[in-house]
Amino acid sequence: MIAGTFILTYSPDTEYGNSMLLHETMRVFKPLLKEGFPECWAEICAIAMVRVTGNVPLKRVKDAWEKLYNAENINPHLNPKNLTRVLREVGVNRVGQDVIFNELADLSKQLVYDLTSVF
Repeated sequence: MIAGTFILTYSPDTEYGNSMLLHETMRVFKPLLKEGFPECWAEICAIAMVRVTGNVPLKRVKDAWEKLYNAENINPHLNPKNLTRVLREVGVNRVGQDVIFNELADLSKQLVYDLTSVF
């Protein structure tokens, strides 16, 4: 990423449009994830981006992530055992959850995403 722009390298097996939309949408949340969950923010980000289009099992998150264009060179550790640990950690870390939910509770900011093209 250079000065807020992304450089695309074409590959026929990579999803670009959805990936860029997801990266742009997550841009607001990444600093919050880094603050609330500094040890596993990349894994949380990857799970969220992969699962936005459907319930992807943990054992397939890595494959789904690799199909998305990695515009920001995020390097999450996506093996299923690690993801299980991450989800457990997220579930018990109330301070980290508060960082995220306090920001989401601010109703002056809203996200609208049209899922009709996904279904």
